[in-house]
Amino acid sequence: MKTNAEAVHGTRGGPYRDGAWGGSTCKGNSVYLFISDEVGTKLSLPALPAKVLKASSLDGHALRLKTTKRLLHLNFQIKNGQKSHFSCVKR
Repeated sequence: MKTNAEAVHGTRGGPYRDGAWGGSTCKGNSVYLFISDEVGTKLSLPALPAKVLKASSLDGHALRLKTTKRLLHLNFQIKNGQKSHFSCVKR
């Protein structure tokens, strides 16, 4: 919880609906994605109305971001032999 506290305290829901992939919160210009371990190492979501310049993982896992007009693609790398459970990503 300590790692992801920034993504929980003082945030509100959205901009994505919760689903099998996980859920999201937001605060100011930041969007936080709580990504389920069921996702594996790749996730694509609808593009946001604002330009996404970078994304980072709150738990230290490497993260690659690619955006198109319609989609936001995230690729997670495995750290210490496994992807963490319910990773949180900050946009």
